Amino acid sequence: MKAGIVTIFDMGNVGNRLQNYAVTQILRGMGVDCETLVPRRPPKSPQRLEQEDIFRRLLDEDPIAAQQENPLLCRSLRFEGFTDRYIPLRKLMVSQFGPELGKEYDAFITGSDQVWNPMFKNATGQVHNRLLAFAPAEKRVCFAPSIGLDQIPDQWHGTYVREWSKYRRLSVRENDGAEIIRKLTGRQAQVVIDPVLMLDRQHWSSLQKPLPGFEPKAGYVLCYLLTAAQESAYPKTEAAVMQEAQKKGLEVVHLFDKNDPVLQSAGPEEILSLFAGASLIYTDSFHGAVLSVLFGKPFVLTERKLEMKQQEIDMSSRMTTLLEKLGLEDRLPADRQLTGEAIWRTDYADAYARLNRERALALRFLRVSLGLER
Repeated sequence: MKAGIVTIFDMGNVGNRLQNYAVTQILRGMGVDCETLVPRRPPKSPQRLEQEDIFRRLLDEDPIAAQQENPLLCRSLRFEGFTDRYIPLRKLMVSQFGPELGKEYDAFITGSDQVWNPMFKNATGQVHNRLLAFAPAEKRVCFAPSIGLDQIPDQWHGTYVREWSKYRRLSVRENDGAEIIRKLTGRQAQVVIDPVLMLDRQHWSSLQKPLPGFEPKAGYVLCYLLTAAQESAYPKTEAAVMQEAQKKGLEVVHLFDKNDPVLQSAGPEEILSLFAGASLIYTDSFHGAVLSVLFGKPFVLTERKLEMKQQEIDMSSRMTTLLEKLGLEDRLPADRQLTGEAIWRTDYADAYARLNRERALALRFLRVSLGLER
């Protein structure tokens, strides 16, 4: 069987790269030949290609010097290198996502990022493709897609209802998404876990690479905050985390620290290493919580809201769904006062038992959707 994966292609977002990698690995484990179908981007200039070649050599020979000179280019090259090594791509013009493409594969899989969010930053021209509107109904599979909104804008109702009706089976990654589908179509979508959770700690540990030049003096708190520039949504929660760091003599490390070229230059494999080595994780990221659980780390999760097209979007449904499935609701404390005991608790035995059950359910959903199992 040959399958085409249709997802958001974000070469600067670690969660996006890890979920794309995970779907690829899961399909390969089923014996499915797969590649990710991505819109072709404008070619790089000769000057840019020459600069990248120089930096690749420098990154191999003296990574610390390369990071100091141009950390963002180093980060970009590490993201590209990860994708080139592990995720087969087929680059297409947007216009090529049509009926002829639909004939070339046995199945098309959309997911698991916010592929069904019509307001996402790079959704322009891609909404229909991510709904697999170009593909025959019998070839459409959705695996843990996220809507990422509490409602679909009115102007998209007709499109979504029409295209969702063509799927034999529907899945989503968050409870709010399932409720949106129920209200619009009357159908029940299965809520499944993110594919990053389908691969175990040993698998992710095998990919990690130490970040050159990152040498904390002691243990560290990894702050993985996607809204780092904004004021903390829950100051009491943040204060409790920082107090614990001070009490235990831990260094506080901000992954997106613009003043630290070493941390700025981290790619997916280096970020995995940062999670694996952390003493405590403070995050507003869905995949930050996912990696914390997988690596068995104490973590505190804070909510995140985004501005999309001048509208505030609540991003919490994916997080609360994840925590409810794993029985870890106390990891999202809102702004109640946290005790040190609550912050450091890592008794995840029950969470891992639940996770194994969720893995089995998600795997069966995918196998049945692909016609590999009845």
